[in-house]
Amino acid sequence: MYWKVYDHESNKKIVDLGVAPGLDVSRRLAYVPLGAGKAGVGKWYCPFFLVEEHGVTRRDPMGRGAFYEVVLEQRWEPMHGDAVRHGDDSSKLAMKVLIGGSIEVRSEDALSSLQGATYMWFVAATGQKVGVCTMVCERMLWEVTKAGWVDEEKDAGRVAHESMVLVERFVVKRMDGSVVVAIDFVHLNVTKANKLV
Repeated sequence: MYWKVYDHESNKKIVDLGVAPGLDVSRRLAYVPLGAGKAGVGKWYCPFFLVEEHGVTRRDPMGRGAFYEVVLEQRWEPMHGDAVRHGDDSSKLAMKVLIGGSIEVRSEDALSSLQGATYMWFVAATGQKVGVCTMVCERMLWEVTKAGWVDEEKDAGRVAHESMVLVERFVVKRMDGSVVVAIDFVHLNVTKANKLV
């Protein structure tokens, strides 16, 4: 489906958003092949007021685009050693949040802020701050849970040494393609033997 947004009063086209078919269920359930890198399995648009970027006023997003693109990607990631959480080893957490797609936020802090707030705020050690509407975060969590994601705190089990685990990432992007925030859900219960090592 191709999306276009028009001004109500002038009936003038404001923006062409492009294709956003939602979730491709059959592609998602087939999983991306090992060694294929990442694959998009879903795409949506989100209005600007559901994402808050610290330091950006409400009027600024309208100039850069009234919408954010949300993409669901799949990839396989190697797990070395026991993948059940050990202390501060964040590479083995079932959920990771990355501001700008690369600056990690502690997921325990992120999940705890979900209770009763309008926005779930992600704060990096560098001070960068992004808020995503709780409703959007809950929808992401619902999507991955529906597909079998299990939080490691709720008995995801153990992953064998050198296994590949499925990672599903929701990427929230500005209309210029730059990443605002990425949320990784590591499916510790969906593994494959690593034949690439």
